Amino acid sequence: MTDSATYLAVIFLTTATLIPLLRRLLTKFSTSLRRKATPVETITDPPTARHILQTSSLTSRARPNARLIGTFGICNPFTHPDKAYRNAFHGVVQEGMMCVEWRKVARMAGQCVAAFLAGNKGECDTDGIATVSVTEMVRCVCWDVVVGGLVGYDLGGVDGSGTDSDLTGRVTHAVDRLWRVSKGEKIGEGEELKRVIEEYFARVEGFGRPKPVEMLRSIAMEHEDGRGDKTSPLNLIIPAYETLWRVILFAILELQIRPFLASHPAQCTHTPSTLTADDCASFLANPTGQSLRTTHANLHNTLREILRLYPPTKHIHREVPNPRDSTRSQRRHIDIEHIHRDAAIWGPTSHCIAQREFAPMLVAIFIAAFVSRVRVVDVEGEVPE
Repeated sequence: MTDSATYLAVIFLTTATLIPLLRRLLTKFSTSLRRKATPVETITDPPTARHILQTSSLTSRARPNARLIGTFGICNPFTHPDKAYRNAFHGVVQEGMMCVEWRKVARMAGQCVAAFLAGNKGECDTDGIATVSVTEMVRCVCWDVVVGGLVGYDLGGVDGSGTDSDLTGRVTHAVDRLWRVSKGEKIGEGEELKRVIEEYFARVEGFGRPKPVEMLRSIAMEHEDGRGDKTSPLNLIIPAYETLWRVILFAILELQIRPFLASHPAQCTHTPSTLTADDCASFLANPTGQSLRTTHANLHNTLREILRLYPPTKHIHREVPNPRDSTRSQRRHIDIEHIHRDAAIWGPTSHCIAQREFAPMLVAIFIAAFVSRVRVVDVEGEVPE
């Protein structure tokens, strides 16, 4: 090798070695600066948490959520501090989404569960029991019902009962992965995941745009300021879907697995819920707030306890001026999950379902739809660890 070739090889190898190292150092340095700029205070007592939520500004909420703009491109009142835009957005929600036909949503939820089981059951065991991924099922069904039942898209052939249910599975996977990216997880497929989401909406918008999405596009023109995409349907879908599907998943595990564990005292000492499939099927036939509170009090109580144990928002963040240093900000982290499980507040049954008084209709419908149609079993016949 000539001197010049050797020199070039050394430069190449040195550059290839140093650049990743420099990137790691810069990342650590910038992370250190961010942490130094925004020290975190964790709040676990209800009076302080209530005071923060009642007195915090729109800006204090938008700053911690700004990561969603970069990840999903969305721009809604969770990420945008402008009060006029917030009011306009709330108008879209109230006018376009609040007049929901709960009977239709309940029927759709049941149909989506049945369609997923029929289309994804795979092989049956010797007893004729089909097994599916409960996580995938919950994600797909919740996505379909939020997109079709709440936002109002005509899902055509892309929902769980159509000819392209695989697209629903891929879009929920993409959203989940991008959500993890927004939390700081490093993956190398971000652009590919975004293309899956674009493909999904290109398909469903071929059947037309629902009223809430058209209203979003209208207010976006009035409040355009270059922050994110105010026309994206994800502005409506992500807040509902991401706070919903995990609650439903944990609800199924709590209601279906807890009784199984209860038969193994060494594994669980909590008393399981007495909610039955018949209770849920009866509610789905008449899904109203009044019937939930009166005729189906057992479901109502179970629902409230599920939301206490598994709150849709486990942590709430606010970024406020630092009282000790005006040049720096401070992040206040309200630990909702801790407050909801604090034995000093809830007593010795703080970690399990108990007879207590709190429940959105949609969560009730999902729980009822799943419990009335799905039985979760351990496919290995052993106690899960």
